[in-house]
Amino acid sequence: IQLEALEAECDRLRHDAAQAKSLATEVVFLKRQVAELEMEGTMKNTDADTVESLKAQAENSVLSSRLLLMERQMVDIKARNKVLEDKLTLVGRTANDDKIKQIVNDADLAFKDDLD
Repeated sequence: IQLEALEAECDRLRHDAAQAKSLATEVVFLKRQVAELEMEGTMKNTDADTVESLKAQAENSVLSSRLLLMERQMVDIKARNKVLEDKLTLVGRTANDDKIKQIVNDADLAFKDDLD
């Protein structure tokens, strides 16, 4: 049951990492749009307003994605702490703590891989 819970947690972390990558892709797209508009050089005042709006939107997207990533990392850390607390409780009840250490290590490695 614990292994299934860890696998589910790893799947959730992979999903969160994919969402963070999607947000990063959106930010890159918005930055490219800004760069293209700036390179045209024949912008009118309305175009300049559009560029400023896109810059603000890109900056907000960057900040939002960073905030979202931080919030998810906090949730992940809390979840990992809960899992580790559960594991410590389980270690007190079982003699097979080497297997538990391996499961925790595998979960930590999977979490680090997802963050990369």
